Amino acid sequence: VCTGLAARGHEVSIAAPEESGLWTRGRDAGIDALPGYRFDRGFRPVSIARDVLRMRRLLRERRYDIVHTHGSQ
Repeated sequence: VCTGLAARGHEVSIAAPEESGLWTRGRDAGIDALPGYRFDRGFRPVSIARDVLRMRRLLRERRYDIVHTHGSQ
């Protein structure tokens, strides 16, 4: 989806853990792969709060038209 949208001229970013295949493939394809997100599973209030605050700031700054998500985090 990301590479297809980017090929059509859309600005695309990926926020995922850096060790994930999604992040690596996106970066290697020239997609804006944003570092530093963990999206830890389970009860990890500090980690989740950190991700939420960073994502909130990112959404305010970049004003994306579409946010496509996976997972409950």
